[in-house]
Amino acid sequence: HVLVVGDGPSRVEMIGNFAAGAVSDRVHFAGVLRNAKLADAYAAMDVFAFSSFSETQGLVLVEAMMAGVPVVALDAPGVREVVVDGQNGRLLAGDADVEALAAALGEVADAAPETRQVMRKAARDTADLYGIDKTVGRTREFYAQTLGRKSMAVP
Repeated sequence: HVLVVGDGPSRVEMIGNFAAGAVSDRVHFAGVLRNAKLADAYAAMDVFAFSSFSETQGLVLVEAMMAGVPVVALDAPGVREVVVDGQNGRLLAGDADVEALAAALGEVADAAPETRQVMRKAARDTADLYGIDKTVGRTREFYAQTLGRKSMAVP
């Protein structure tokens, strides 16, 4: 089954493509989700597919990984900084075709339970690197270096 979270102008085309592929009964459009409902959606996933080039900071990827969901994504800014191919998901070439994306999704979804557990843990470990406590510390250190100091204490 496929869970599509969010909404936008491509929804109509997606519905048509799923119907043409005779898989409409296995596709679920959840619409825009927030807070606990979004967390529940991530937690229900075996693998998170991301084929966009517009994720500038990788936040949606980190959100999925926080739930322990491996990510299959196309190489793009904001993605390559988060997805480590073969560890917390699969990072495909930016010009990968639909068949390559489908194969990678199947590879992760159908991996042996031990392999999936390792990927799930790696996904959570990656998400931990982007926690507010760590990102604020790195930002302060960056500013300190930029200002010519050695470090700034975190209150």
